Amino acid sequence: MQVLDQYFPALAPHLQTMNATESQWALYGGADLSHLNWLERSWSSYYIWVGNPIIATGLLSFLIHEVGRFIHPKDCTNIRSSTLAVVSPG
Repeated sequence: MQVLDQYFPALAPHLQTMNATESQWALYGGADLSHLNWLERSWSSYYIWVGNPIIATGLLSFLIHEVGRFIHPKDCTNIRSSTLAVVSPG
């Protein structure tokens, strides 16, 4: 973390990870998580487990993107080069 503090002082506080107790209080304060449904508890547990909401969101976004891409791979391969328009100046 000394490198972050030295070279990126504005980003350093946002990229530090916390333990589960610290991240639960930082993310959810005194909220009682036992009254949430299964999906909400799983979501909050994931964010608490990762310990950094920026990294957790990035990982989750990447995984959702990849799952969506591999579920429908034929949709990504049917793009023809002729459908991509190249506009030249003038």
